[in-house]
Amino acid sequence: MLWLSRPPYLRWVGAGVVVVLALYGRLAPVPTEPRPFAARPITVGEQITSTDVEMRDVPIGLLPPVQLPVVADRPVAAGEPILPPGRTVSVPENWWALELDVPPGAAPGAPARLVTSGTETTVVPGLVVGVTGTADVFGGGLRALVAVPAEMVGIVASAAVEQRLAVLLDARSIVDHASTGLD
Repeated sequence: MLWLSRPPYLRWVGAGVVVVLALYGRLAPVPTEPRPFAARPITVGEQITSTDVEMRDVPIGLLPPVQLPVVADRPVAAGEPILPPGRTVSVPENWWALELDVPPGAAPGAPARLVTSGTETTVVPGLVVGVTGTADVFGGGLRALVAVPAEMVGIVASAAVEQRLAVLLDARSIVDHASTGLD
């Protein structure tokens, strides 16, 4: 007497609802938000402003928010997304990094000038490659890894040991650590 039983209408309705919900989930528009993408190739240490980017819509939550201007901590090709600076930058080839006291606001990728004092003043190009923390327990300054050319590392290291070294940053590359979380 199986042929006289009622058909499973509720199962058919349930299966239909599942199919409709699956199609809606697959075909529904994805909410988006604007994020910056490089409009041209950008080098390490270069400041990225609104004129260097084009805004594109991406799905919400796909890319982290970036507050412009920001200093590039890595090379960025045209069309790549602009990401917040990381905690470190790769050291350029044939350069060496040493930990030094730097001005507050130093961020990875910031170009620096290291000036030695004494009998002869020397200006050495540098690059902040990573922020390592505060100089002392009382928050007296910021410590960072600063990369310098290999041929100048001896001069910089001896000046740092003898406390005859000043680290200068380009004012455009100084960031507010409270807004970036680089403390």
